Amino acid sequence: LRNFIINSKGSTGFDQNYLPWKIYQYLESSNKKIIQMSDPANTLKSVKNNTEINGMISAHLRDGVAFIKFMYWFFKLDKTSELDEISLIKKLESYRRNTGFLREISFDTICGSGPNGAIIHYRATNESNRKIKKDDIILIDSGGQYLDGTTDITRSICWGTCDTKNKRLYTLVLKGLIALSRQRWPRGLIGRDLDPVARQFLWNSLNDYEHGTGHGVGAYLCVHEGPIGINRKSNIELEPGMILSIEPGFYQKHKLGIRLENLVLVKKVTNHPNESFLCFETLTSVPFQRNMLDISMLDKKEKIWLNSYHKSILDKIGPKLSSNELKWLTRQCVPITI
Repeated sequence: LRNFIINSKGSTGFDQNYLPWKIYQYLESSNKKIIQMSDPANTLKSVKNNTEINGMISAHLRDGVAFIKFMYWFFKLDKTSELDEISLIKKLESYRRNTGFLREISFDTICGSGPNGAIIHYRATNESNRKIKKDDIILIDSGGQYLDGTTDITRSICWGTCDTKNKRLYTLVLKGLIALSRQRWPRGLIGRDLDPVARQFLWNSLNDYEHGTGHGVGAYLCVHEGPIGINRKSNIELEPGMILSIEPGFYQKHKLGIRLENLVLVKKVTNHPNESFLCFETLTSVPFQRNMLDISMLDKKEKIWLNSYHKSILDKIGPKLSSNELKWLTRQCVPITI
């Protein structure tokens, strides 16, 4: 390898984030021009082809059915039931496995109840495993690897009554997700340019979250796929065919965590004279918990988006549910009065 590098002609590009140090030393000793650059294959890989896009759409519908069945099971439980974080993790995974298409979960499920939800990358262990208590807010970040696609979804749910303060926090997070999901932008912007769109409502309430707003997602590949992202450092231009997460959050140490996450597809704006603009299409099909919302905080456009989102879930997922599951989903998707 050393001789090949030294004797090869022309300049050589390398990505300092991945190149082994020994190979870099070979490059330096070759006296050739070396150029620091991002691996071009990674950016090409992040733009999905039509087969990958269609597969991701199918995977998200299947995963949406599994997650909604889990939610129906969870909310129908008696509040005196003995539950803990690990039992919820196992139950959710069982619904994904019951699809018959799951190859494996996308990553170790994050299921943090109460104060554990405030730990951004929390993992339940036998030592940390917490009993679920009435009125707990439970942050569940999970996903599945299917042959046709990869999913990643976060929902924060309340097992009981969500108080006024927490409704306000939940709604601020949701407003950020809606704002970025609705955003249109001129082609040429990078992930860093869009990051504040999701943070604006939390910023105006003097809050923020210490993680990126979004990351790239592979098609039956890495659930965190670089180099694209939506964060303060992301300098990669967003292009049609890219799939990313939108996941704003709020965390209060030792108290609670609220995060909401959908995956989205970058698309060209159509049916408009200016087709140089881009937009997002939401892939995730799981409702937001109605009784955690402070509806008075939503403006007309946000209500329209939420109603449209819930209607699409009902239309796409409803036929795949049992009659009781469908009744429950219908109640979750009742339109908000505008």
